[in-house]
Amino acid sequence: MKKKKRKLRQDIKKRVGERDDYTCYICGRTVPNMTVDHIQPECRGGTDDLDNLAACCHKCNQLKRDMTLTELVFKLFSDATVGARQVGLDIDLFQTIRT
Repeated sequence: MKKKKRKLRQDIKKRVGERDDYTCYICGRTVPNMTVDHIQPECRGGTDDLDNLAACCHKCNQLKRDMTLTELVFKLFSDATVGARQVGLDIDLFQTIRT
């Protein structure tokens, strides 16, 4: 049985958004309707401490799911064109970084 996700308090979400300038830490887009991502996923021992939370757009948060950022990067690098498009990254820039 899957554990039901609990929502972060609105004051924590606001503090993270203000600290990160409402900018997704994965793709760099400014996101006024941002989500908050656990950098170290809760299912892997991550906490709700502010240093483990980051502003994240919905698309990137859905793509990252319960992975670490390193795992997400490896996933995107395994198929750079598809992965980069999923997140909305510049394909030419992503290919340059990849090589």
